[in-house]
Formats: sequence, structure tokens, C-alpha cells
Amino acid sequence: MAIGNNIGHIYVYDMQNDQKMHKIEDVHFKQIRDIAFTADNTKIVSVADDFTIGVFDLVKFQKITSLSGHKGNINSVNTHPKDKSKIVTGSYDRTVKIWDIESKTCTQTINLTANVWSVKFSHDGELVGAGILSSIFFT
Repeated sequence: MAIGNNIGHIYVYDMQNDQKMHKIEDVHFKQIRDIAFTADNTKIVSVADDFTIGVFDLVKFQKITSLSGHKGNINSVNTHPKDKSKIVTGSYDRTVKIWDIESKTCTQTINLTANVWSVKFSHDGELVGAGILSSIFFT
């Protein structure tokens, strides 16, 4: 289990032994909104109010990279169920972004009409769902 806090740290716990395994500092400098694990369980991806995405190695317990591109707090992240390099994020900036964490690039941006509260890949990874506070979806 991984828990992100309001000062930007992530705590990784061993649930079988009920103990803290590691504290990852210098992740974000503001509140962490969401955390996801890659399909192969080797990386944690976190998003925060500092407009960044953090990618961390769970084997070495070190930061791999930080991605930026959103212009508002990032509320949600989800990892692709099959492709360990693909993630999706949703933000207050009214966008959904699909990223390749291996190449460290945003591969697609979808502009919506309201803040994005949640994002999720479908079980096969072919579709993306987003939750917003509006009845109009696309501009």
C-alpha cells in the first residue's frame, strides 16, 4: 500500500507484515491527490496540487522522473492495465492527458469544459473515462 500526504511525501507499507517499508520524500511540495501502481507493480505514479506527476521505482525506492504539463492541480491518475509505460491524468485545468512515462512525454490532451475530478482506463485499456462537474463534455 502507498499513502500520499498533504506535504508531498509517500509512505509505502508492507500489508502482509503490517509495517512501513519506506518513506519517499521530495516527491511533491504540495498535497498529493492520487497514487497508482503500474501494471507490473514496479512503479508508483503520484499526482499533486503542485501541477506535477511523480514516477518512482518501487524496487530501488527512488524517484525516476517528474512530469509537468498541466496548468492546474492534478486530481487523478490511472495506469494502463497492460502497457506499463502509459498513464492518464485529470486536472483542474479542464484537461485529460495521456502520458508515456518511459519517453517522459504527453501523447494526447483532451480539453473538457470543467475541472476533471477522476480518470480511469477501461479494463482493456482501449477507453478512458473522466468524471467532471458539468453536463457539457467537449468544447
